[in-house]
Amino acid sequence: MAQQPTTMMKTVLDGWRNSLLDMGGRNRLLNFRHTRTATLEIGSPGADALLADLARGWEFAPVPEKTPGVGLEKAGDTAEGTTGRPHRPGLVTQKTTQAALDSSLYL
Repeated sequence: MAQQPTTMMKTVLDGWRNSLLDMGGRNRLLNFRHTRTATLEIGSPGADALLADLARGWEFAPVPEKTPGVGLEKAGDTAEGTTGRPHRPGLVTQKTTQAALDSSLYL
């Protein structure tokens, strides 16, 4: 007995879908390895705040050009800017200089 056209189509579509999933060692989502230079650890804001404002986009918090520590806003600073809206400090990562952050973002 021959297969029905819808059953055949389902079989073909299932085959295509399964071939899209790379279960091998090259799949970086399944085989993630943190590296010092190519990955970023987001320390602030928390996951809930990050996901809630994802549609608005995020910028990275300022980091020093060379030497950490002098004259930067604290990550928790919520001073109002010129727009009257609360200032979002941006994504805080483990990178301590702008050069290190840039290197991770442009690899």
